[in-house]
Amino acid sequence: MNPQPCTLRGAPQAAPLLYGSVCSGIEAVSLAWQPLGLKAAWFAEIEPFPSAVLAHRYPHVPNLGDMTAIARQVRAGIVPAPDILVGGTPCPAVRVAGARRGGAGAG
Repeated sequence: MNPQPCTLRGAPQAAPLLYGSVCSGIEAVSLAWQPLGLKAAWFAEIEPFPSAVLAHRYPHVPNLGDMTAIARQVRAGIVPAPDILVGGTPCPAVRVAGARRGGAGAG
């Protein structure tokens, strides 16, 4: 199976959808979307280990770091506005790497 790249409706066939990823982690979404032809415009990850993984696996994709500055950078034309924004903020109370206390233990 060789899927066609995902593109915006009405866009030239050569223009793949661009996505930006916040709280990127080790970027599982890029592994899933790569066969579909979607392209990462940028990542936003602040943790050292995931940032090192991103730099190794995706050296051509900038890691913008703190996601709170991205909107300002897009408005200023410093970074491209993506067609899709994807992300999942950490949930320390339930994530495998955390204490797994659930909602009651979060406070």
